[in-house]
Amino acid sequence: MNTRKSLIALAGALSFYFLGCKDVSEYYYDGKIGDDSVTFIENKSVIFNNERIMVVRKTDGRVIRYFDYHQQDFKLEKVEIQTGKQVKRYTGINDMEREILKEAQKQFDSYLEKIKEINKNTTLKSTRQ
Repeated sequence: MNTRKSLIALAGALSFYFLGCKDVSEYYYDGKIGDDSVTFIENKSVIFNNERIMVVRKTDGRVIRYFDYHQQDFKLEKVEIQTGKQVKRYTGINDMEREILKEAQKQFDSYLEKIKEINKNTTLKSTRQ
């Protein structure tokens, strides 16, 4: 019976690994950038598409989620803007949404540059100690 439970536990752990429940991004970040709380993760999966997700919590309560999941090229496929309980999703299906996605891409790129710089400085500090 213990062998069976061990095998079930091992199978469960391996399924989480292969389904992408881990972050392996060099851009991984979970902290503050200015007044905003920013989390960036990259889930790699053997079975499903890899995905990059950035979540930005603004001081006014808005939550903006940026999604890159088709070609993993740091080009957004979707952005969600949550205000209170209302969530608006933009995928670029019309001119207005393409403009919103274009502006979101600029914000996403700016956050990525800041994350890259923060992570670089953190790595330099840790190697000096």
